Amino acid sequence: MTDRLSTLMHQQVDALEVPPAPAAQVIAAGRGLRRRRTAGVAAAVVATVLAVIGIAVVDQRWSDDDAITPAEQKAYVEKGAWAVGNELHIGDHVVTLPGIDQIGYSSLGAIVFDVRPGQDYDSTTSETVLVTPDGKVRSLALPGLDLLLNPPATDPTSPVIAYVRPSDAAQGDVVLADLSTGETTVFSDAIPPHQGQVRSDPVALTPDAVLVNNTWSVDRSTGDRTRLRLEGLTPLSGYAHGLRLTSDWQTMTFQVRSGDDVLLDLPDTSGTSNGQSPALLSPDGRYVAVSTGDAGLDVYTVASGRSIHLGGDWDLEDVGWTPDGHLVGKQYPTNASEVQTCDPVTGTCVGTGITVTEELRLVRGADAIPNS
Repeated sequence: MTDRLSTLMHQQVDALEVPPAPAAQVIAAGRGLRRRRTAGVAAAVVATVLAVIGIAVVDQRWSDDDAITPAEQKAYVEKGAWAVGNELHIGDHVVTLPGIDQIGYSSLGAIVFDVRPGQDYDSTTSETVLVTPDGKVRSLALPGLDLLLNPPATDPTSPVIAYVRPSDAAQGDVVLADLSTGETTVFSDAIPPHQGQVRSDPVALTPDAVLVNNTWSVDRSTGDRTRLRLEGLTPLSGYAHGLRLTSDWQTMTFQVRSGDDVLLDLPDTSGTSNGQSPALLSPDGRYVAVSTGDAGLDVYTVASGRSIHLGGDWDLEDVGWTPDGHLVGKQYPTNASEVQTCDPVTGTCVGTGITVTEELRLVRGADAIPNS
């Protein structure tokens, strides 16, 4: 904690007739997310002081009575998060939210974008929440997060999320927020306007950079901006954990790339030839699933190139991933069938015991899309 932060907090809190709230309870770090309630007015003042000096605050409306258990964390990692209607299934818990648009993974839990009911794409505000493995919902008080038209970028191995917000200079600020500490890094005016305006453009998060649309890479340490040489590739769907999934309709192949290096080169066996060949890279970058047309899915381990065949009526559009790279989804998407998770190495599938009829909202990872 800086001397300035300590001084500001004590000046503000001493003026109130409530017990002062320890700063550690407001910006506590750690994967356990151990939080306690603070006095309402004092907590609000501390949050205001932190916001003034540039530290974002994770909303404190929960108790520390029940820390996340190892069993809950394990269930989240292995079973992941998926939604039916307004019900989010995360690990062994079910959470009802007003609405669910898209879901992403962080190391602290699922990031659920736009939980407000009845809002359309052109709405001027949105809401993003963190749902932790114990099934609790944490509101995120981060600068400009409610203005997003697209979900923030996430990584299942990291507590950091990234997004673009408009700035007063008619450009875009790149915001990196560490949800384990509540601290934010803002690179002001990092993104120039596109066609005269700045939107919350699609972003992707790599270990070293924030990628914005198909145009800019912003260094996570320095904020330096460089232009991407990836025409025809949208990083929002083309990247996972810093790896890039591309398809070439002319050669009918897929590539998993790290920079310009090809880690895995696969033939397209799906039977399509329009540049939209179905392949899906897991959010942690370790596995890629490829459609085999009417014969199920082939799942490859990127590091070794080994594959297993997942037989049955599996459609790549109806499966997603868990944080540890298991496939999750259901066969017969519009008919009653059980949600299952499938091991990407052995091909063994385990039922969740939950049978649903609707299509699922899933964490998709990176789709193969045309690469020029």
